[in-house]
Amino acid sequence: MRWLFGILLLANLILFLWDSTQPAVNQGAPAPLPATVAGVAPLVLVGEQRALPTSPPAQLAEAATPAVPQSESQPLTTEPEVTPAKVAEAPVPPEQPEPEPEPTPAPAPAPPPVSAPTPSPEPEPVVAPAVTAECTRFGPFSDEDRARAAARFLAGQNVYATLATEGETRDARYIAYLPAADSRAAALERLRELKAKGIDSFIMGGAFNNAISLGVFSQQESALRLVAQMERRGYAVKIYSQERASAIHWLELGRRNTDRMSRELAATLTRRYPEARYEARSCP
Repeated sequence: MRWLFGILLLANLILFLWDSTQPAVNQGAPAPLPATVAGVAPLVLVGEQRALPTSPPAQLAEAATPAVPQSESQPLTTEPEVTPAKVAEAPVPPEQPEPEPEPTPAPAPAPPPVSAPTPSPEPEPVVAPAVTAECTRFGPFSDEDRARAAARFLAGQNVYATLATEGETRDARYIAYLPAADSRAAALERLRELKAKGIDSFIMGGAFNNAISLGVFSQQESALRLVAQMERRGYAVKIYSQERASAIHWLELGRRNTDRMSRELAATLTRRYPEARYEARSCP
């Protein structure tokens, strides 16, 4: 290994001595270019050419040619004069005419305003008018108990009324029934039979003891229609017509109590008994 190391060291020393004896060459700086070439005009950029003062080509050629003394002048062969190349300028595009402004479209006519629907006026609450007649009455009541209850309400407000009953009216009702059975047990047996067939019925009492009612009707035609249906099912049905009398009732107020009836009290009474109304009358 020592001899190999000695050989490498000796080779390096020889290379160093050889390199040091060679002339130094400046390889880093580039060779200078000639400023101008004889007989050729220097190149000028378009921008620089416009900025420089304009001179005839002949003067440029004379300036570029070095002066020769007359003593040393010899007839020379005339060479063709070199005309400096003109720098090609980029073509300037022709100016385009400005486009005419487009006409502004006329605004579309605004739609006619839609009027909001007029809300229908809310119905005003019914308020009983203030009693101004000499005497008044309030009614009619078909139920005497309700008429007396209205009189008690007015008495609590220090207004006193007299209960008056007017002409009686009569109306009729029609009862469809099966005749009475011989015994209670027989009536119950027949009732169970009707219930099983879906027929609404019940056992009557009093003068119609052990009879079976099939319904009470205010119209005779309805009762006759039921009789026909039951006969088709094998039952003999009878109709009993019953008349009853009814009367109408009024609360009569004299002059003094009519004056005590305020608008608020009249409205309250009307709300409590909507089936009744006020009427003016002459005082007796």
